[in-house]
Amino acid sequence: MADWYRQTGWSIEIEEYFFRKLARARKESRAQYLKIQAVTLVGTRQPISLDAAEMLLQKLLNDYPDDRIERSQCLSSLGDIYTLKGNLPLALDYYKKAIDYEEIFPNVITPAYLSFAELVIKLKRQEFYSLAELTILNRQGSSSPFPIERYESYSFLSIFHFLKGNCSKAIEFATLAEQSASAPNSDLRYNKNLGIVSNREKWIDDLIAYHRNKAETDLNSI
Repeated sequence: MADWYRQTGWSIEIEEYFFRKLARARKESRAQYLKIQAVTLVGTRQPISLDAAEMLLQKLLNDYPDDRIERSQCLSSLGDIYTLKGNLPLALDYYKKAIDYEEIFPNVITPAYLSFAELVIKLKRQEFYSLAELTILNRQGSSSPFPIERYESYSFLSIFHFLKGNCSKAIEFATLAEQSASAPNSDLRYNKNLGIVSNREKWIDDLIAYHRNKAETDLNSI
């Protein structure tokens, strides 16, 4: 049986049960329980669960504004919710709030920096290109022990450099992204299969290929 704060579905009865248990929990642990339950629900990707997760996370922000440990994950998870709901501008806003907060409190670093870069590219928000690139470099995503994080980090850096017209650097990052995508193992001593690239992001590969072909065509036309 799942822990009371790891329910994978949501209903009136489950909500009442959850809040009864939450009221009895230690005050210093309540924000964490709200976060864990919300993240569990986000993982189901079900509309009812997403609505419940949004409610729980907003309660966390409202009721525990001074909680520093859970805040960045809370903001990042709200970004995930709005991404799944299709509200990409609002999702981008929450991912930015997460990475801005992580500059103040770097003890907890979430994947928000990659999600932020992805939406900046998809939404063509040019005013955030430099911030997204700098955040990837600051978070050292290209040094992650997980090939999937390196693949995404290098891919986004490649795209940003193509957009800036720095094609040689862009191709260098694209090559590193390809190597990361092909890595058979993570850099972990144990759980070697954790974080490998099992399914590549077609839109990323297609966008890099488009910019690379365009750059080569422009070069050949000179």
